[in-house]
Amino acid sequence: SIYLGGKELSFCRDNFLDFLETSKKENKVLGSMYAEMCYRMSASLIEGIEYVDNLPSWDDISNKKERNIEFSYAFQAHNCMRSFLFQCYDGVMEGDSLLSRLQNTTNPPLLRPLLLLGVFYEGLLSFQLVRTHQDAKYMARGMEALQFIEKYSKTNPFTFENKYLLLEAARTELTDSDQAWIVYQKAIQSSNNHKFAHEEAIASELAGRCLFRMGMIIESHSFFTFAAGKYRSWGAKAIAQRVEVEMLQKFGEENSPMSGHHTQVDSSCLDILRGSPDHETNTSRKRSGH
Repeated sequence: SIYLGGKELSFCRDNFLDFLETSKKENKVLGSMYAEMCYRMSASLIEGIEYVDNLPSWDDISNKKERNIEFSYAFQAHNCMRSFLFQCYDGVMEGDSLLSRLQNTTNPPLLRPLLLLGVFYEGLLSFQLVRTHQDAKYMARGMEALQFIEKYSKTNPFTFENKYLLLEAARTELTDSDQAWIVYQKAIQSSNNHKFAHEEAIASELAGRCLFRMGMIIESHSFFTFAAGKYRSWGAKAIAQRVEVEMLQKFGEENSPMSGHHTQVDSSCLDILRGSPDHETNTSRKRSGH
């Protein structure tokens, strides 16, 4: 799907709508199902998870997933992406993981980019749920996803290096925030180098949370601000708004973009994107007060 590479979402939504109309005219049932799913995903990222129109809802699409095994894989991949970006975990991790389904089937499907990215998002979800649920099964899922994406990062670093680094940072943060912060910086830089602005937004958001837990409030605010801006440039207004609500909760009304006050990205954030060799040292000094 074109939006998985970071294409502007309103363009994607319009293209999926055109594809849906064409598929229906040509009586391509499976094509229509895929178009409905991708349209709904794009529209949700723009308008919000509760947005409704005259096309099938997410629940309507979910009810179709058992009609075709490959469509069920694609739906699960989208569901992991949707759950992570909206930070809602309504049963998405129940049942077999996407990766185990792909590996254990007697007729494995072609591992299209959508399915690989589904495993990536499933890994991010898993490491987040380790933090909130302290459940070993989520750690195992996260590690499996990390090792799977690591293999692809070695054969196709342009597409998968940043994703591997982001998973590695999320894993590392569970035990060592200082080291995780270093890996988050690498993930942000890799996303920037390879022009995955939407994944640069994800990495910046997670880095902002990591910094907040470390007590580095000014730097954390900068990365959240940067992430919200990157989400908006992708067209994911609903995700940018979710980030801004989290900023309101973390930093208070005066320092939230929702307050209408102008917010700036701290120079330490810009240093990372420019590849400054001093950003790790500078950030450590700020936290230590030196």
